[in-house]
Amino acid sequence: MLKIAAFDLDGTIADTMPLSIEAFCESVSGYMDHELTEKEVVETFGLNETGMVNAIVRENRESAMRDFYERYEILHREVTEPFPGILELFAFLREKNVMLALITGKGERSCCGNILFPKRSSVISGTRLGISKPAAGRA
Repeated sequence: MLKIAAFDLDGTIADTMPLSIEAFCESVSGYMDHELTEKEVVETFGLNETGMVNAIVRENRESAMRDFYERYEILHREVTEPFPGILELFAFLREKNVMLALITGKGERSCCGNILFPKRSSVISGTRLGISKPAAGRA
C-alpha cells in the first residue's frame, strides 16, 4: 500500500508567507501606478508567481518576474528553519516508508530549490492559470 503525506509550504512547513508577500510588494510595485498592498497580493493567491504578475502588471511583466525572483531568493535565505517539529515529523514519516509531497501554489522556480523540504520528495507546483483562492471560496 502506497502512503503519502502532502504538505503546503507557506505557513505549514515554515513561516514563509510574510516574506513572499514582502518580496512581491517590493519588487512589483515599481511596475504599477501605486504601491502594491498586502490585500492586493493575497487576492492573487492560488496562482503561481507568473499568474500573480500577469493578474496585476500590465507592462514589463518579464522584468517584474525577474525582480520578484531576485528579491524572493534574497528574503528566502532568511528562513533557514522550518517550524519546530517539522524535521522530526519528516524523519518519522520516512522511517514508516511514507512518501512526502509538497503541494503548493508556488511556481517551480520558487519551490523546487527549497531547503525546507526534503530532497527526493514529490512536488506539485501551481500554475499561472490556477484559480485564485478568493474566487474558489465563492464557488
